[in-house]
Amino acid sequence: MSNLKFAALCVAGFAAVFFTVVLVKHPEAAGIVEHVITGLTGLGTALAYVLGFYFLPLIVALARGHRQKLAIGVLNFLLGWTLIGWVVAMVRACTNDR
Repeated sequence: MSNLKFAALCVAGFAAVFFTVVLVKHPEAAGIVEHVITGLTGLGTALAYVLGFYFLPLIVALARGHRQKLAIGVLNFLLGWTLIGWVVAMVRACTNDR
């Protein structure tokens, strides 16, 4: 098992035990626990959309089999936070490399 999978399992296990203990000791906290879990789910979904959009030039380059996919990925990672860097990476990903 990789370290990342082990860490994720530990965090999930800790969260499950923590919420179980909270609910056993304080049954009135069920609404709060549900609110926290719902909020974290929404945050995870939003983060997935933001990262997917941020790395869209790299995704396009990989899907098209672009020869310069590594350069596009590095440009996207380092300068994608600027609008100009993101647009340059997207234009490069969409151009024909042959």
